[in-house]
Amino acid sequence: MGLKRAFSLDVGGLEKKHEIIQAQTHPDRYVNATGADQQAALQLSSYANDAYETLKDPLRRAVYLLELSESGANALESSKASGEFLMQQIELRERLDDLNTELGCQALLRDLENTVTDYCSDLEALFDQYDNGMSGAHYSIAEKIQEYRFINKLIFETKKYRDHILVV
Repeated sequence: MGLKRAFSLDVGGLEKKHEIIQAQTHPDRYVNATGADQQAALQLSSYANDAYETLKDPLRRAVYLLELSESGANALESSKASGEFLMQQIELRERLDDLNTELGCQALLRDLENTVTDYCSDLEALFDQYDNGMSGAHYSIAEKIQEYRFINKLIFETKKYRDHILVV
């Protein structure tokens, strides 16, 4: 998409680049083209959509950037949560288990969204260190990604529970 390889990203700029690429490669522009050109346009459009979806999501973007290097991919495969984070997981799970109102769900979701914001800031700083050659930064990134995945899953489960409360 012609963007600098970095975790920090101007999402508005990404959207504009995506729109430009889609305007150039959308299969509807190639209805009168040869079958091969239609197939190529479809494939390019699909790649552009995949790239856009990956880059606009901070967690997917972090995984993608880390997996660009072999050491990063290996760190991601071998990363384990810290004892501190395991305790935090237990506490957050208990909070979810104890929920019984929509207000409680909203409070937990607000806390989890704040955690995601903090993770994005942490990842931005860690990727800056990684890009500047700081030894071991990829392990810290991998650990933060694992934590972020857990928080994302908990956000999903909390929303699902909230929706269940609203139906009942």
